[in-house]
Amino acid sequence: MWGVASKKLFSDEGFRPDQEDHVFAAFAVRVGLEIGEIGVGEASERLAKEAVRNHMRILEAVVDSMVITTSPPEPMLAIAAAMAMNHSEETYKTALGTLLDKLILKGIVLDRGLLGELSSRLLLLRAHDKAIPGGKGCVNLDPVRRQPKVQPIQLSKFLETLLGDALGLPDDSDKQCNNHDKLLQEASSVWVNFTHIYA
Repeated sequence: MWGVASKKLFSDEGFRPDQEDHVFAAFAVRVGLEIGEIGVGEASERLAKEAVRNHMRILEAVVDSMVITTSPPEPMLAIAAAMAMNHSEETYKTALGTLLDKLILKGIVLDRGLLGELSSRLLLLRAHDKAIPGGKGCVNLDPVRRQPKVQPIQLSKFLETLLGDALGLPDDSDKQCNNHDKLLQEASSVWVNFTHIYA
């Protein structure tokens, strides 16, 4: 099933981390990217058309000359995107560079929020993906069925991946060490699991 989702999202050629439309499709289903004002920029309009035509983006409305699109909050597409982007560290770095340099900094994709909402979503997803041992993003391959399996992780592991071993706490006092140990102990009994953040 994930192979079909990958083909629907990226076509038969597979994920290309240096291509704007592929990168937009991958990140859009995981963090809910928005295209800049259609009609203001030719590049935004081209990306919207390409995303609807070939990358599972949904056309919501056409108002005057403005085209409104969205990505479906579909877990199977998010899993396919996660597996493609996390194929290797180099693939992820290239995709993130393409997103930043070719889409966000040029205003084609909106970086909404002065409080860093997009950055926060990207950071949370990356920490989750990295916390899964041997996984390809938010999944591991089931060794018997060779199918992706969404992998829950302990909250303690997620926090250590997100914040570092010290969890952002200064380790200069016994009280802080106790807080650190208590937080990790309590968080080890809580499991988290998500494939995308729909904004």
